Amino acid sequence: MNHIGLTYYEAMGNKDSKQVAACLSEDVKLIYPLGTYEGKEAVLQRANEFFPLFEKLDVRTHIKEGNREAVLYDLFCPKPIGQVKTAAHLTIEKGLIKEIELFFDARPFV
Repeated sequence: MNHIGLTYYEAMGNKDSKQVAACLSEDVKLIYPLGTYEGKEAVLQRANEFFPLFEKLDVRTHIKEGNREAVLYDLFCPKPIGQVKTAAHLTIEKGLIKEIELFFDARPFV
């Protein structure tokens, strides 16, 4: 069974830009507290900009139902940010991520 969400977050945790790109559809959309990005290149650029901001990503829970996946994970950032509990809701289309909606407290990042 394909769990593209787990593959994606494993790649994010490894800061593997090539594998992150392989998980995204060309018209992917990223929605999160600090903005919205559309298109594979824009989302991949945002991921690459995000890699230096964290030290570790640990997936806590993964749920798959039909074409939707939910991933709950802890993001560990250098101080003063520290641990950020995050939830992601993914929409999958043709085996690739079509939409990522993130939920987290964005205050430490602004």
